[in-house]
Parts: sequence; structure tokens; C-alpha cells
Amino acid sequence: MILVFLIAVLFVIPFLSYKSQGNIQVMEELNIPREKLYMQSLIMQSLLCVLAFFAMRVSLIPVVYKPILSIKTIGAALGLIIIAWALSSIRMKSDDSFKDNNLKYILPRNAKEQVYWLGTTFISSFLEEYIYRGALFLIFYQTFDGNWWLGALASAIVFGFSHATQGTASVLFIIPFGIAFQFLYQLSGGLLLPTVTHFIYNTGINLFFARQILKAERKDDDII
Repeated sequence: MILVFLIAVLFVIPFLSYKSQGNIQVMEELNIPREKLYMQSLIMQSLLCVLAFFAMRVSLIPVVYKPILSIKTIGAALGLIIIAWALSSIRMKSDDSFKDNNLKYILPRNAKEQVYWLGTTFISSFLEEYIYRGALFLIFYQTFDGNWWLGALASAIVFGFSHATQGTASVLFIIPFGIAFQFLYQLSGGLLLPTVTHFIYNTGINLFFARQILKAERKDDDII
């Protein structure tokens, strides 16, 4: 079961993510509802999470959920959110490719899509943290003889490539955040804190930056 999980997370998911880059633009041209895209992503993550769960049962590796909440751990989570939002804002303003990548096709554009986005983002935050910061990290951690940094880096790289749908630049941008989320797990001793941090970050990207990206896109369309 561990081998099946590794094949899925290391090869199948990144391959499907890259393959879907062109499909997203086609969906935009055909005006296919984004809810279908959100649900498709959620189904894939759910299946991967099931594989991760059984892989952990076979290996008898415990994944801890309950964190140690303190000023230190909560402060680290808040600091990561602020830094992540700041870097995303800087990137959006300084890098035109950020506004031109597939992210603009994925973002919700009406109230119904917003509901689907928030719902799938909430669930996905739990699923992704269990898959990448929990199961995959622990497998890498054991593989690398207890080397935390190698385990965190390897799982973060795989996590980044699982977001290849958003474009290659986004993959490279996401990898450091994968390491940071892993640090929150290490610091707090549980998955809950990085999960909540992950959700708040994604929600903030939607609320604060999506409108700016879509506004810039409409402005470009008016010029054309």
C-alpha cells in the first residue's frame, strides 16, 4: 500500500496536474462552470488521502493532529500567514506572469463559485496537510534516516508539483511554503495548526488577490 501511495503522489498527481494546464484554458473558452474543476480536484485529493491513510496503517506510523497551542506556535502561524500574503502581493505587482498564469482561470467569479471554492479549500486544506505534511513527510523522514530537512524538502517539492495546474512559476513559489507548513507541524506537534494556517492563506489569496487579478484581466480585455 505504501508503494501504491508513493506512485500516486510522486508520479500520477504531478502528471495529471501538468496535463490539466491546457485543459483549464479550454474550460475557460467553453465557459464550463468552475465548480466542476473544484470538485474534480477534491475527488482526486480524497482518493490520494485514502491511499495515504492505509499507507500509514500498514507502516504503523502515527500522524498527530492535536497541536500544542502557545504564544510561540500561534505567533509562528500568524507570522507565516502575513509573510505569505506579503510575498504573494509583491509577486503579483512585480511579476506579470503571475497575472497571466492559470490561476486566473481557477479563481471564482460569482457567488456560487465562491461557495464551492471556500468549501473545497476548507476540505482540501485538511486533505493536503494529511497527505504531504503527515504521511509523505513521515515516509521520507524514515527513508532519510531521520533527517528532518531532507524529509521536509522532499515532501515540499512533491507538494509544489501537485499544484502544477497553476503553472511552473507557481510550483517554485509554493515549495518554500510547503517547508514552512512542515515547520509549523514540527513546532506545534500536530497537523491542526498548519491545516488552519493553510486554509487562512488560501482564503486570503481569494479575498484579497483574486479580485485584483481578475480586475487586471478585465482591464486588459477592455484595451484589446
